[in-house]
Amino acid sequence: MRLLRRPAVEILALAALTLAFGLWGIGWDLPSKERLDWVLPPGLDGPQFHRSLQESWKRMHEMLGENPLIVSQELTSFSGIQRIQGGWKTPPPLLVNPVRSFYLRSAHDDEQTFLLLFSKMRPKQLDFRPRMYMYGGGYLYPLGAWIGASALLGLGRLSHGLSAYFAEPGALAGLYLSGRLFSLAAWLAVVLYVWLLGRRLLGSGFAFLAALICALSPGALIQAHVMKQHTLWPLWALAAFHASLLILEGGSSHVRVLDGKEQRRLSSAPLRLYAGAGTAAGLAAGTFSLAIFPCLFPAAAALLRILRRGAAWRAEARGLGLAALAAIAAFFLANPYWLADIPQVAAEFAVLGGYSTFSAASVLRFLAIPLRLALGWPLELAALLGLLLALRSKNDRMLLLGLCFVCSLLPLFLSAAAEQGRGIRYCMSSVCFAALLAVSAAETLQTFIHSIPHRRLFNVLLAAAFLHLGLHAAAVSRNFAVADGPGSTYRQAGLWLEEHVGAKEWVGLWELPRPANAPYFRLDRLNIVLLDWREAPKIEPKDLPEWIVCFQAKRFRPSAAEAVLAHYESVRAFESPALVPWMPIHWSETTANPLFEIYRKRSSTAVRSETN
Repeated sequence: MRLLRRPAVEILALAALTLAFGLWGIGWDLPSKERLDWVLPPGLDGPQFHRSLQESWKRMHEMLGENPLIVSQELTSFSGIQRIQGGWKTPPPLLVNPVRSFYLRSAHDDEQTFLLLFSKMRPKQLDFRPRMYMYGGGYLYPLGAWIGASALLGLGRLSHGLSAYFAEPGALAGLYLSGRLFSLAAWLAVVLYVWLLGRRLLGSGFAFLAALICALSPGALIQAHVMKQHTLWPLWALAAFHASLLILEGGSSHVRVLDGKEQRRLSSAPLRLYAGAGTAAGLAAGTFSLAIFPCLFPAAAALLRILRRGAAWRAEARGLGLAALAAIAAFFLANPYWLADIPQVAAEFAVLGGYSTFSAASVLRFLAIPLRLALGWPLELAALLGLLLALRSKNDRMLLLGLCFVCSLLPLFLSAAAEQGRGIRYCMSSVCFAALLAVSAAETLQTFIHSIPHRRLFNVLLAAAFLHLGLHAAAVSRNFAVADGPGSTYRQAGLWLEEHVGAKEWVGLWELPRPANAPYFRLDRLNIVLLDWREAPKIEPKDLPEWIVCFQAKRFRPSAAEAVLAHYESVRAFESPALVPWMPIHWSETTANPLFEIYRKRSSTAVRSETN
């Protein structure tokens, strides 16, 4: 135990675990020749076909403009029922974009967006305008520098046109992989920062356990396997919390006599601490727009200083004013083009506002699914106990920790994604604060245990909680590894369809196929029916295909689609592989190895008998 408590060994152990689980499967489902062979007819992939794909891509983006997010367009690019006869030699018009997506996209829809934004920048003209503002410059610009440096070192290749990537998908895959490695590196920094803060709040032994929770968190590992900003902004949130801790502890106490009575007052904390907290909070918001709530951290520290330490409110107000100015300056330093492109920013956030809902119940749903999946239910219960203890604590630092955890949940009131396992990404800093709170609860409980048998039982329960977390982490990382190959649900569902669907039968899809949402089968081999669910009530039973494939059915199945599926029976489902039977991967937890459900049309006699 003494060896483990040495800081260098703890750091190495945390780094080794974070990297081991993070690198396992990090190359999942990227553009490759193998994937193209699964979906394209032999002989199609060649220079002439590549040129046609590049020309169609250019025409599509000329139509969409610089910012596809604000273009008024339907959720699907077809309506009603569209039939695509199999046996084609070159893709019919409806399949041109889907086919091209297998050259250019990973199996995560959002990752392509970053490479698209980089392609529109003009560094030689010093034009770094992102053209899309939902992804903060605090993430976009460091990511671009990282990918550029990685390409110089041989990971991927930067090209002025798409032709190089059509000819060699692995060159593009390297850029995706580089972006995922950036996410992993950012989370490693977060893990080590939690360890540092834990040493300040809890002591060296328990700090390691708090950081270990973050290193093994399945919710964090999922984000570390994806090129997105959700592992970077928590680093700035922790920096804002760290500066707020220093604010809380800053200043010196002095006594003055007023009307014959002694009054203890606390002098103002150094203004540089407020500036630091504001700067970190501004960078968090500049990295992810919903991460605005770390701006409340220094306010919480100032409030505790006034109410519990006797600080003068005027001095704290000056500090908070400086923190606000620093936050605004840091935000626009990370997003310098916002001020020059306000109409575009406003239009974009008006579109995003349509996906937001206010619901107090979101917090309960978040605790029931995303946070439970991110921590495991034993450690989540410990974290909630730690929160109750912190909010009742006389220790101002622990109270500040509890208040910051509560602030980290505030994005739930703005987002409609609280019910999904992946919803943890909107509150990633809550994982860090919950880890510290869970370990603080364990530390408090330990002080009440004096007998050796009870202490041993406590240690066994604590070890079981971490074993539960570790098994879930291993299941998640293994799932990514399985998704990178023929064992994925994408490929297995595709092979099953190729084997069981007859030459004259039709397969119904609710969306245009792309790497993220469709089984990987030869697109020319099966007869495909595209079904617009908005038109589903108008579809006559006789016009329905023999087969229907549902992707992530629990998420993408509107009530109109349910009416169609009344004519079908479920015959096969392909789900994420479970490492242990009692710990399945939740369908909404990750996009790797999504759930595919295959339905076969029942006879009209069977449908009538059920109706009667």
